[in-house]
Amino acid sequence: MAVTRFIASSLPYIFDIGITLSLLTLLDAYIEKNEEDTVKHANLLSKRCCLALGVTAASTTILNVLQLLLSRFLSHISVNVEIPVVSLAFILLILILSRLIVENRKLQSDNDLFI
Repeated sequence: MAVTRFIASSLPYIFDIGITLSLLTLLDAYIEKNEEDTVKHANLLSKRCCLALGVTAASTTILNVLQLLLSRFLSHISVNVEIPVVSLAFILLILILSRLIVENRKLQSDNDLFI
């Protein structure tokens, strides 16, 4: 059960690393002014952020429920509530940033239609 607890507690930081790498590809496309790739990478990044938020929030709950279900077979039960505030704030910030990039690109393309 210690391995499962370790995986559940390190999961948010693994997602942080993956999201940071996706953010770097988004920034490369944004700097190169490639609009199609920018929107594609921003949408992909926002989906990854939503997935990471959901899994991060559910991982501690699933671990605690699993311990309660297996309580008759375990010799040590530790029910903890771990909230990785820094990781969640980072993922939310990147999610908002990626959605902002997509909306700015849409507004820019709409403005180009009027001109």
